[in-house]
Amino acid sequence: MPASELYDFQDGKGLVPARRHKNPDGTDGGWVADTATVAETAHVDPDTRVYQEASVVEYAHVVGKARVFGKARVSDCAFICELSQVYGSSSITGHARICENAHIFQKAQVYGSARVSGKASISGNATIGAGALVYDSAKVFDDASISGTAEIYGGATISERARVFEGAHIFGQAKVKGGAYVRGEGKVYDNATIAGDTIVTSAAVYEDAAVYDDSRVRDGSHVYGSATVHGVASITRSRVYGTAIVAGRTRLRDASICAGVLEGGEFVDLEISETPQILRITGGPTVYLVGDQIIIGEHRKTLAEWNEVYPRDRWVKLRPHLMMMLPESSSSLEKRSLLNQVMDDNDDW
Repeated sequence: MPASELYDFQDGKGLVPARRHKNPDGTDGGWVADTATVAETAHVDPDTRVYQEASVVEYAHVVGKARVFGKARVSDCAFICELSQVYGSSSITGHARICENAHIFQKAQVYGSARVSGKASISGNATIGAGALVYDSAKVFDDASISGTAEIYGGATISERARVFEGAHIFGQAKVKGGAYVRGEGKVYDNATIAGDTIVTSAAVYEDAAVYDDSRVRDGSHVYGSATVHGVASITRSRVYGTAIVAGRTRLRDASICAGVLEGGEFVDLEISETPQILRITGGPTVYLVGDQIIIGEHRKTLAEWNEVYPRDRWVKLRPHLMMMLPESSSSLEKRSLLNQVMDDNDDW
């Protein structure tokens, strides 16, 4: 081992005992503080620095002008390069690569074949594993976890207990936080926010949309514009966009909603392109009027179609409310028909 000299690592500690590492191929490596550890099998380029209580062991490589310090540990076949910095109590293992100007610190872990590059930062107790990629100016922190072949890039932030895995992509200025999961081929981008215990599976959330609470968005669904999905809503193969709000226990399948508020009920093969009028009945169903259509539960029918389904003598309770909601353009015949379309027994809706 080469004799120690004094070297200033520019960390505010002044001159400290240090030595140049001798690489396995016999070349002179970078400066290593006496308080740090670099294994004989590890490679450290001449312009790199390993100091404080950091360790670079096994077959790890630190190249370019990279810095490893604090109590950080780089092991296995990990590769730290260019201007990247690994510090705090962070750990880089497996075949992970930290490149360009990336920062890994606090208690963060990067493992497997994961790659972190650009100006990305990984901190807190965050973990990046398997074949995940984090790059550009993306940030992953708190207890967040990225794995599989997921990619986080742009200015995206993943925080708290969020998990992004499988083939999901988060980018733009998107935020995924809380205990949210984004998985499958899910995409969250632009200024979208995913929070709470939401699960997004092979669906897209983008523009200024927000999905939170215990919502589920899946199977090719798109949530975008200024739309909001919350409560325990479930969106399957549907589009929620514009200013639409889907809340409560609403379930959408093969639907398209661009305006208004849906709070409860199951809607299948439904399209709402204008703000619906809503009538709530204590102990009964929520009724939506969209144009000349009345929507009750998953059923959407015109006035005439509802007349064919229910006997007129059973409609009494909704009469005054539906009259107020009926469009002004409706003919008197339609109004009289509507007066007879009110059920006394809500259990048969």
